[in-house]
Amino acid sequence: MVKLTDQEVIRHYELRKQTLTEELSKVEAVLSALTARGTAAKANAKASKAKAGPVKKRKYTRRAQVAQSAPSSPAKAKPEGGWDSKINAALSQIGSGNKEEIVQFLAGKEPGLAPEKIRKAITLRLAVLLKKNKLSGEQAGDQYRYSLA
Repeated sequence: MVKLTDQEVIRHYELRKQTLTEELSKVEAVLSALTARGTAAKANAKASKAKAGPVKKRKYTRRAQVAQSAPSSPAKAKPEGGWDSKINAALSQIGSGNKEEIVQFLAGKEPGLAPEKIRKAITLRLAVLLKKNKLSGEQAGDQYRYSLA
C-alpha cells in the first residue's frame, strides 16, 4: 500500500477544488444564457399569441372505420385450420406424444417449415389446448405427454 504525505493529499484536494470551480463557472454561464434566451422566447411567444387572436379548439372527430381485408399474400394467410388442427391430426395418428414427437411428425408432413419454427409455433398452442381441456397431458419426466381428450 502506498503511503501519502499530508502535503500530497492537500495538494490533490486543492487541484480538485480548482477544477470543480472552473466547471461550476462554465455551468453558470450556460444556465444564464439559457435563462436569458428562455425569457426572450417566452416574451416573443406571448406577443405572437396576442397578435394571432384566440385559439379555436378543434372538436374531436372519430376516424372512419376501415374494413380489414383478408391477407393478400398466401404466405401470410392462416393455414387451413391452423396449428390446432395440425396438432389434433398429428395426435390422432401417433396416439400420444411429447412436443418433440409432434414436431417431428409435423416436420415430415410440411417439409417447407423448419422444425425450429414448428417448435416455436406449437409450444404456445399446446399449452393453450391443454388449458382449454382439448388435450390431455401427463407429465413424464421434464416434459408433458399429450393425447387427445
